[in-house]
Amino acid sequence: MRLSFAVPFARRRVSRTTSRLRLFELETRNTPSTLLVDDNFTPDPTHGKFNSIQAAVNAARPHDQIKVFAGTYTEAVTITKSDVDLTAVGRSGDVRIVGPAGADIVVQVAGGAKDVDIQGFTIVGGNAGIQFGTHFDSPASASGSGEAERNVVFGYTQVGIEVIGSGSRAEVEGNVVRGSGVAGVSAPIGVQISDGARAEVEGNIVSGNLGNSTNSGVGILIFQTSNVEVERNIVFGNDQGILLASLAGAPRVTHVDVERNLSFGNTANGIALVNADNNRIEGNDASFNGFDGISVSTDPADANSVPGTATGNMIRDNSAHLNGRAGIFLASTATGNTVSRDVLRNNNTAHMTNGADAVDLSKGTGTAGTANTWSRNRFGTAIPSGLQ
Repeated sequence: MRLSFAVPFARRRVSRTTSRLRLFELETRNTPSTLLVDDNFTPDPTHGKFNSIQAAVNAARPHDQIKVFAGTYTEAVTITKSDVDLTAVGRSGDVRIVGPAGADIVVQVAGGAKDVDIQGFTIVGGNAGIQFGTHFDSPASASGSGEAERNVVFGYTQVGIEVIGSGSRAEVEGNVVRGSGVAGVSAPIGVQISDGARAEVEGNIVSGNLGNSTNSGVGILIFQTSNVEVERNIVFGNDQGILLASLAGAPRVTHVDVERNLSFGNTANGIALVNADNNRIEGNDASFNGFDGISVSTDPADANSVPGTATGNMIRDNSAHLNGRAGIFLASTATGNTVSRDVLRNNNTAHMTNGADAVDLSKGTGTAGTANTWSRNRFGTAIPSGLQ
């Protein structure tokens, strides 16, 4: 498997300060309120009116809703309070949050905040667009949890939507996450769930995350974590489409469900696994990709690949057509995996070495002398020829 990617960007600590509330009326109330933000407002905190999002966040209390009206808000927003909802009012694109020059994260949920929903915004710029959590080894006190739903995220340098660190949890649903679509110095990631975080990544459209000859851009990256659901996403025009990966010696990716996704037109693989065990890859369509539809583990002889293995994965009921090398490709380091009921047609369009509809380069006591089990698949060509 041709696989190279940068260590995810969020390997740094971010410190934030929280302003102390100064409004007696807001500090002493007990009932939830709706705070309103409009860039044309004259600020009136006593009546819950603000002209910046961060000012409303600073004044909010748990269970409050912050509704943001049409406009462009050039600010970086940090939410460290639980159960505060941030909602855009209007049609898609009406409410834009643009990261100031040099901004790290445009909208961040951290400091142990839970149940924070971010809905309906267009979020532009920053190293990251939306981030739940703080950094890869942060304690639960620095985590962030909630939901990112129906947002449009683009213009980021490193990652569109990220859930990072033990204790962070999020639902990432119905978002459009768009890289620049141009290969460059950085290797952007559309959606990243990493380092002990948990998430449901469902119904998103992720595209245009392209890197360079050294590092691959990734549409959806599940990195050094477990128990994540990746379902019904449309992922196209990236380097790697959906990638489950860990670095050697780090916690492996396990118990991730990748189901009913459409991953096509990526320069490398539609779906790829390395240092990933006991995951379920089911009901996906991975077609028209530059290398493999579904690629499992890496070739030890490929100096450009992250070294690794993969075992115990279940790959079934997938479709993979017209990929550059293989529909499903199991490297020599892929063992103990089960491949069944997949439909693989007209692959190896680039006429690559070891290219076919179904390829398994491992050696063992499994199907056709491989170290894996193949059954009830439908395909035209195979290496070795005894796969089924």
